[in-house]
Amino acid sequence: MNSDVAYPGEVNLVINQEKAPKKAKTLRGNIFAAPGNKANVTLNKSGLIGWVNATSLSVDPDSTWSVTGPSTLKHLKNEGKVEFQSPGATSKPAYTTLSLGSLSGTGLFWMNTDIAGQQGDFINVTGKAQGDFGVRVNDSGQSPKAEDSLKIIQTGGGDAKFTLANQGGWSM
Repeated sequence: MNSDVAYPGEVNLVINQEKAPKKAKTLRGNIFAAPGNKANVTLNKSGLIGWVNATSLSVDPDSTWSVTGPSTLKHLKNEGKVEFQSPGATSKPAYTTLSLGSLSGTGLFWMNTDIAGQQGDFINVTGKAQGDFGVRVNDSGQSPKAEDSLKIIQTGGGDAKFTLANQGGWSM
C-alpha cells in the first residue's frame, strides 16, 4: 500500500482471514503511509509478513506480524504475536528496530539477539507502554562475557510489564 503526498488521505485496512483456506491467511508485503497520510491496519485471525510504516497496527490474539525490516508506528496494540524475522531469514542479514509512539496489549514478542556481539532486535517506545507482554529471545549461541548485556526494549513511561517467555523466564 502506498499513497501520494500530494493527495493526503486515510485508509483503514482490515486483514480478516477467518474463513480463508489455511494457506491464504498470510499477507506478504510492506505497508507504507507517506508523510501526511494515515494508515490504520488490523490483523484479524491472519498474518502479515513485511515491514510497516503506518499510523496504527492492531494484532488480535489469533494473528501474527512477522517483522522483516525497520518499522514505525504511532501505536501498536499487540494481543497476538509480533515476531522479528531472524537475521538469516531475510535478504538483509541484520537485526531490526521497531519504533513506536505507544504500545498496549497482552501479546508476545519474539526477538533475536547476539549478546556476545552486542547486537539484536530492539523495540523503542517513545511514549507510554501499557500491558503485560511475553518476550521470547532467540540468541545467537555465542558465549557472552559475564559483564555483557544488551537492551532490547525501551519505553518512555507507562506501566507495561515485559516477562521473558523462554523456559525459566524472568520479568524486566
